[in-house]
Amino acid sequence: MDLVIIYVIYYMKCSECKKKINITNSFDCKCSNYKFCFKCRFNHNCNIDYIAENKKLIESENPKIEFKKIDKI
Repeated sequence: MDLVIIYVIYYMKCSECKKKINITNSFDCKCSNYKFCFKCRFNHNCNIDYIAENKKLIESENPKIEFKKIDKI
């Protein structure tokens, strides 16, 4: 008996348009476990507000710096 090796090539596909995508051009969404291509990443109905989430992240990482005022003599 000869051993036969079969290679299975698995292509990731976009969840919206079913286009073949690879690791470098796939985008994951936080609302689901799906992968999207470059064109479809904003087209799906996502319920996560990325703008507000990123705004909170920027505010927490960059606190407002206030200097002491100089008293006039």
